Formats: sequence, structure tokens, C-alpha cells
Amino acid sequence: MPQPPYSPDLAPCDFFLFPKLKRPMKGRRYATLDEIETASKEELNKIKKNDFLKCFEDWKNRWHKYQPNQNLRSIFRHPDTKQIYKPEDRANVVYKIPCKSCQAIYIGETSKPLSERINQHKSALKNHNPTSLLVDHAFSNSHTPDFDHTSIIHQNIK
Repeated sequence: MPQPPYSPDLAPCDFFLFPKLKRPMKGRRYATLDEIETASKEELNKIKKNDFLKCFEDWKNRWHKYQPNQNLRSIFRHPDTKQIYKPEDRANVVYKIPCKSCQAIYIGETSKPLSERINQHKSALKNHNPTSLLVDHAFSNSHTPDFDHTSIIHQNIK
């Protein structure tokens, strides 16, 4: 069973040892298991003792960083990886909502999570809010916004 990339069960082997072994062996072909074993041992022997010590020190520091408002994903996330968010959880975005009935699209910007802004659009539609351009298009043309196909067209980094 494959392990999720940000599993809280990650051990130093997952974020330190395996990448150190895989990088130099990548792209090489091995005819037998013995060749793989020999190459693996050679690469293992190239790793310095201080690198191992630093790895375990970093791992220990990750545990000490734990605070109740953090989750394990943020602790075990490798510093070189980007945080993964669902699109609807992102804030500070420019987004578009297509129309189900025509080629029109509504483009908006929000500093709130996108899901919260979409809910505001749905509420405006339900309440026939006359100040909303999205609602105006929907009612003046008897069209329906396609909220299920809302997409982010720009992520503002703040």
C-alpha cells in the first residue's frame, strides 16, 4: 500500500535517506538484484555520519515545533515542498464563474477563502440581490451560474 506523501508516519528514511539513495541511482539500469544491492551499499557508504546526525536532529526539532494549532502535516512537510490547499480553501485569489447557459463568465477577486465568497454569490442569487452583476446576468437572461466549474485564474501572494 503506497504511503501518502505527507503522512504523519514519515520517518527520517522517507525524507532523508531514500532521496539520498534514489538521486544518484536514478536513470541507471541494473541487470540483477546483486547490482542494485551493491550500488545501494556504495551510495549508503558515501553518506557522512554528520549528515545522519543532522537528519535526526532536524527530525527531533520538528517534534519540538509542534503546537496545538498545528497539524502533523505542517510539521512533517519537507521544507522544499509547497503547501497543498484545495482550491476552495484559498484566499487572495482572482476567480471566474462561468455561465451554464452562455459563454459569459463572471470574474471576481476576494481576500476571503474562495468557498466563502462562492457561498455569498449563491446567497445573493437566492435573495435576488440587485447590486450583484452575477445575479443581474442570471435574472435578466434567465441563466444559471455554473458554481461547480468555478476556477482560480490568479493567486495573489500576500
